[in-house]
Amino acid sequence: DRKLGQCLRFCELESSTTRLRNSSSMRISVVLTTHNRPALLAESVRSVLVQTSDEWELVIVDDGSSPPAGLQDMYLGDKASRVRLVRRDRAAGPSDARNTGVAAAQGAIVTFLDDDDLLAPSALAEISEAMYDDIDCMFVKVGCFGSLAAGTVENQERALAKILREANGSPHSIRPIVRFKQNKLFLALLQGLPMSFQRPALRREYFARIGPYRGVGFSDLEWSYRAALRCRTALLNKELYMVRCDRQSYFSRSESQLRLAESVVRIRKNLLALPEVRRNRSLKSHVGRALCQSYFHVSWHSLQHGMRFPWASFARSCGCGIRWQHLSLFARALWRTVVSSG
Repeated sequence: DRKLGQCLRFCELESSTTRLRNSSSMRISVVLTTHNRPALLAESVRSVLVQTSDEWELVIVDDGSSPPAGLQDMYLGDKASRVRLVRRDRAAGPSDARNTGVAAAQGAIVTFLDDDDLLAPSALAEISEAMYDDIDCMFVKVGCFGSLAAGTVENQERALAKILREANGSPHSIRPIVRFKQNKLFLALLQGLPMSFQRPALRREYFARIGPYRGVGFSDLEWSYRAALRCRTALLNKELYMVRCDRQSYFSRSESQLRLAESVVRIRKNLLALPEVRRNRSLKSHVGRALCQSYFHVSWHSLQHGMRFPWASFARSCGCGIRWQHLSLFARALWRTVVSSG
């Protein structure tokens, strides 16, 4: 039995090597978007320059920085020919910047990098090796660094473990790859979207099928849901994308919690309008329930931050049934209204 198992694993590895023989040499386009953070941008670019793989190009999209971002101080050396800078006169946000970068990309695989984050040295080589023929879009697990990394890692590991349980993915026997069935992953992500499912690498021709990034702020997270519906997806379950956790993010401030909750409402309303969801009664029901939860979170965060209580959102949150959380929130909101009016 042991020899048979070893033989089967060897055959699987040989088959995998054959399928990857072409993809292992595929060039990866790294789309790096930036806005007014030159010092962080230089660190991010450096993490690409030191990659163990030589099969890459770097497309930097300057989203209306003032002064404009430049390459003159980045010591590109003999890799300068692989780096291109695309400038946008006006800042339009990360979504439009990423779309601009994809349009300029020439690699067979496209991945994305924020200007405050880094790639592990072997990231591009391992992404290329893991991009099997039956994977269209592969999400890359994140690691964290910085003063707030410890707490972020704990939260993200817990969230990722929950998604992997809910999506019931199929682990590869040799590589750190987990494949998903499309609807399974989509439904699991309705419970939450860990950072590891916000960092994709995909075959460039599939970007048109998924559609462009849309919206500003947190709204661009909707792209991951569309990818889960429209592609054969997988997770590269190894920390290769490194997220900086030093409160440098535009979205790490306390007031952003309510903005995130409001963005999730918009995202889930948009999901209800997708043809794949409209045609599938089960998907439509799940998204509807998730939307009710989103309205509840908006109501809760508004109360927590001392803002005017959104009674309309609270009423919509009850659309899928009233639970004790609704009664508790209603009582607290009513009490605050009475006290403030008195």
